[in-house]
Amino acid sequence: MLPIIKDNYVFKKMFGSKGSEHITMSFLQSFLDIPEDEYDSINFVDSDPGIVALKLKTTRGKTINVRMQIIPNEEAYNEVFLELNNMIINQSLSPEKLIVIMILDYIMYPDDNELSHRGTLFDRMNNHSYQDNIEIYTLEPGKTRDLSF
Repeated sequence: MLPIIKDNYVFKKMFGSKGSEHITMSFLQSFLDIPEDEYDSINFVDSDPGIVALKLKTTRGKTINVRMQIIPNEEAYNEVFLELNNMIINQSLSPEKLIVIMILDYIMYPDDNELSHRGTLFDRMNNHSYQDNIEIYTLEPGKTRDLSF
């Protein structure tokens, strides 16, 4: 079984403190749709306890704002989406990309075996993506309990 970090302090120390840039970079490279050779550097930004906020610079000169946090339950998930509403409104005026990563401490999608899901702002009726500069990832590490290696 893979270790699952549930403590916000440990999470922020592991992924959001000076000296952990290489760990955070490897974590992001493991699932983001960005070629490995495009990662240049990351700079941590002050944020609330339990939230890792950073600016990822690419070798092409782009800046990607990344926000990561552990979500303990569905109620907290809904609260994060309320906060995201303001972030999305502000982001729509910015040329920088926003990636939100929610590490769920519960199983959101019990009927599939995928450990991660990627969402964007999308019009399902017209099959049209509104913006490609906002992505929301959900990770379900609890599903690793059922994996055999």
